[in-house]
Amino acid sequence: MAFVEDIQLTFSGGGRQGVENRTHAGQLTSRHRDGGQTLVIVGLCLVVIVGFFGLVIDIGRIYMLQQQLLGKADASALAGAQGLTSAPTAKGYATTCYNAQVPGGSVAAGTPGASPCDGVNIGKAATSYYAIDGNCVEVTTPYSDAFTTSKGYGASRLIRVRAYASYNYLIGSMFGLHSKMVDASGVALQKNSVLAVLALAASNESNSIRVGNNTQSTFSGAIHSNSNKNNSINTNAGSHLTGTAISTVGGTAGTGTYTPTPLTGQAAIADPFVALAVPAVPGTSYGAVTVNSGTTTINPGRYTGQITVNGGTLIMNPGIYYMDNVDIRNVGDTINGSGIFICLAGTNAEFIVKSPVNLSPQIKRMGEWANGRMGE
Repeated sequence: MAFVEDIQLTFSGGGRQGVENRTHAGQLTSRHRDGGQTLVIVGLCLVVIVGFFGLVIDIGRIYMLQQQLLGKADASALAGAQGLTSAPTAKGYATTCYNAQVPGGSVAAGTPGASPCDGVNIGKAATSYYAIDGNCVEVTTPYSDAFTTSKGYGASRLIRVRAYASYNYLIGSMFGLHSKMVDASGVALQKNSVLAVLALAASNESNSIRVGNNTQSTFSGAIHSNSNKNNSINTNAGSHLTGTAISTVGGTAGTGTYTPTPLTGQAAIADPFVALAVPAVPGTSYGAVTVNSGTTTINPGRYTGQITVNGGTLIMNPGIYYMDNVDIRNVGDTINGSGIFICLAGTNAEFIVKSPVNLSPQIKRMGEWANGRMGE
């Protein structure tokens, strides 16, 4: 037989209170532990927030520095464009203007890779570097990029000024950021280009300007044709036509090349000399001139015989060349000159180019500009 003893557990008042006290103490310990974790999280959040606002301050200061550089670069590029008759002159104007914006500054040659021009891109064509008030200033002319090329702007009419400055981080240094190179660029265009060749032409005339085979023709001014034909300007195989700008009402044809890219579909240009009287026949007359080799220099006057360059170099001194029903033909070598006014008098007078020409002329045919068929 088994006996089960009835056991009763009795607690005195003090015993029950002891259990309750132990339970309450456990709750207090848990609450203290939760409070410590919250302080850690809040502290970490504050560090992130302070760091974020610190970086915002640095970014704002970088933006302000970049805007300051941009203002100086823009003004300097505009100043440089006033001297684009020569690259050294333009660069001198640009650096003088930049230095004028820096109280007590001075201009010195800069060296890429050395302070303050360390870290800048080097090896750029037509670029000079200067150290001005701790900034590295990069001046480039002639200059071109995708945008200016698409607009047909000649590189010789453009100048770019790019300024660099080093920024030292304030708050960013707490996160391992020490310094950053900040830069800004300004590009200016010499808008007013001297018109060197204007082919008034009939509106539907083909080849109003044409460059013959293997001919390199350079004009220090703009070239324009008023013909609306799709071959109003034509460059033959191996030829190249260069001007400060090239444009036409119509289009271009041929396999030759151009500098800059011609602008087609442009408006016609009115004869700028429509009211200009035909020059008086000069008192000094010359006969035919033929250059086969070496260098020959001629003077302005009335020419009753053809001027022909088969070889060598012909230099034309400044002045009026009155071609009395005779041609100027460059079929073999080079013609150089500036400040020239060529009057093609008579229906048979033409200016024909088949070899390099480096001129800044005005060519007029008895009340109208010559068609200037180059390379027939």
